[in-house]
Amino acid sequence: MLHILTPIYRFENLDKIYNSILLNDDITWHISKSNKRETLTNDFIKNDKRVKLYNVDCEDNEIYKKRNEIFKNINEGYFCLLDDDTLFHETMYEIYIKTKNDSKMTLAKSNIKNTTSNVKLTLKGIWIKDNSYGLYWSLSECEILKLTS
Repeated sequence: MLHILTPIYRFENLDKIYNSILLNDDITWHISKSNKRETLTNDFIKNDKRVKLYNVDCEDNEIYKKRNEIFKNINEGYFCLLDDDTLFHETMYEIYIKTKNDSKMTLAKSNIKNTTSNVKLTLKGIWIKDNSYGLYWSLSECEILKLTS
């Protein structure tokens, strides 16, 4: 499963982001928003079972709290961090397929800990051993990591 995580601040971009995500059953799009903001009324939130919405008790600019709430609900699979000003590109899905089918992936100095009350996430980057892709943590890019329970 590929989990796409988007802590939303720019509500006006939701439709564009949704339309950029492939309609594959092995993709789940997790959207988190501050519960202090208005209710989202986009049809796809109600009608697409692949979309999960989290109303988080936080200020709208506390992106880390929005992401952490999503991480509490993911126990396995791969994830892609997608900012709310970025569209999903099908190349990310291709990398996910290659990575999940290839045992040549390593986590480089990364730590993921998922407990019921806390999520500790330290990302230093990943590298697929055949050197085809180097994906590094950046606020403006996506990255894929494998979560294990």
